[in-house]
Amino acid sequence: MGERPLVNIRLSADRATLRSPLPGWVKAEIRQRGLVTGKGDAVSFCGLMARGDEVHVFLPRGTTLAEDGERVISLASLLTGCIERYARGGTSTKETGERGEEGMIGNDRLAVIRELLEDYRLNGGYSTVSQYRTLNSGKTDWRRTINRVTPFPDRRGIPVYPDLHGTRNRYAADSVVARIHASVIARLDKMFGWWVTGRPDGRVASGLSETAGLLALTDYCLAMLRQERASVFSDRNLRLLTNLIIYLSGGVGDAVSPVVIGLRDFHWAWEHMLGEVLANRSDAAREFPVPVYYSSGGQRNIVPAKGMRTDIILEQKSQSYAVVVDAKYYSASSAGDAPGWPDLVKQFFYAKALGIVRPDWRIGSVFVFPNVAGPLESAHVESRDGNRSFDTEFPNVRCIYADPVEVMRYYLNRQYCNNLTDAVMRPAS
Repeated sequence: MGERPLVNIRLSADRATLRSPLPGWVKAEIRQRGLVTGKGDAVSFCGLMARGDEVHVFLPRGTTLAEDGERVISLASLLTGCIERYARGGTSTKETGERGEEGMIGNDRLAVIRELLEDYRLNGGYSTVSQYRTLNSGKTDWRRTINRVTPFPDRRGIPVYPDLHGTRNRYAADSVVARIHASVIARLDKMFGWWVTGRPDGRVASGLSETAGLLALTDYCLAMLRQERASVFSDRNLRLLTNLIIYLSGGVGDAVSPVVIGLRDFHWAWEHMLGEVLANRSDAAREFPVPVYYSSGGQRNIVPAKGMRTDIILEQKSQSYAVVVDAKYYSASSAGDAPGWPDLVKQFFYAKALGIVRPDWRIGSVFVFPNVAGPLESAHVESRDGNRSFDTEFPNVRCIYADPVEVMRYYLNRQYCNNLTDAVMRPAS
């Protein structure tokens, strides 16, 4: 039998109703931070909330949740890794200017948490190194020996020094800084060891424990770490002390307060991840027409910032076929919760613009929703009585459902998802 799991990890999905059986402290944190939908009756958050030995993970909507321990850890680790990667570089996307603040919470700390735990696993606890002088032991200091010791010749006339001056390293691992480091690692190991090791009972520092009350003295800890950093020179210690300062600067001294890391609006991450896992990406959008205003004097004023910003374009040049892909973070379980007219209008215009820059090509249009499957196949414009179709004027938009778990796995592994690419590139029948 393995060790008892250090944490109890529970899974929910983004957009879960607040009437669902969430722990009281999780509901309180959600309400306090405003992590709710516009109507205020459902969660709007992807990420994790950790407190003590409890971790509650909110996966993307449409994810099939798990109850088996190993799969729970797998899904929790997968999402945490994806959020870490997205926080490192995924936000530098073309829509940054128009979306405003997407609601990233504590994401920069994930990389620091992983680095701290990995560093401990590789190098152990913090210790200072000082040198002290020795006689006839340690590493010989020949300059000091020659200057201070009178040699005598041996039978061959070679000088022999009866005493050798030397140096040894002294390692001190019981300083205040070492205790701060041990306390931080003990706490992180309890909350996030499962992420680094991939095991429910995973630990990287089983022999460590927190010094009671030490991390609650945040200002004192930060002062000691900064003072220590000014006196060290090794790359490892400089990096370690900097990461400890970053972590403690986030206000984690109270062990009772939850650690919250994630995204208020996962739509942007969903769009970014799909863009990374779909093959045959094209930059044809750079060729799209842009708005131009003419002044009364005939001056031409181009406004590229107000131009069309389509999500993803895929091309198959050998077939003269291109597809406009819009990553939609909708449930799409029925027509009632699918994209509305404004989203459809944008797709119609994107397809029209793509047809302008790719004349004589077939142009497709696709919505991609997060789920393993769904009922919607395509969106069309028709007369109210259904007797007349306007597919020529408004080309239909196909609906595809992509398993969020599959997308996250390919994204985290930095691979293309060929099955999904083929589904998106498949022409409408």
